[in-house]
Amino acid sequence: MVWNTENEVRTKKYIIERSLDGEQFSEIGTVNSLSFSINHYNFIDKSPFVGNNYYRICELDENGLKSYTNIIVINNSAPIKIEVYPNILNRNEQINIIVPNNEPFTIKVFDAKAVQVYYQEFTGQQNLPMNLSSGIYFYIIESKSNMLNGKLVIR
Repeated sequence: MVWNTENEVRTKKYIIERSLDGEQFSEIGTVNSLSFSINHYNFIDKSPFVGNNYYRICELDENGLKSYTNIIVINNSAPIKIEVYPNILNRNEQINIIVPNNEPFTIKVFDAKAVQVYYQEFTGQQNLPMNLSSGIYFYIIESKSNMLNGKLVIR
């Protein structure tokens, strides 16, 4: 986000707020006022939601009074990358699964005959022990915004 101000008077700081629905906002960061006549500010949301993100800026003055900007909507439709590693492991070793934004996901593991041998629901990052026999397996990981499939080799 980038914004400019003119003639700041007793402004203490700017509070950046974000919402999923445009109604319930949460603070995601602050920027202190420079208190000059003309100012240029910026703020980067390092973990935006997938889909529409509603933002507003709250100006807080030295007396505790607040005023708000208009709400803007930014669509973050960039794909979320699901990470799985390693894909070759020994029995009882763990695979690591990372799904950004703490998004819930499911993992299904199938043997070479397409029989499901593992199913679990999780959120965020997980380290899963693979207590499977030696062999080649295939997995499907699904979240609200993405799907990943791959091969897993157990030695």
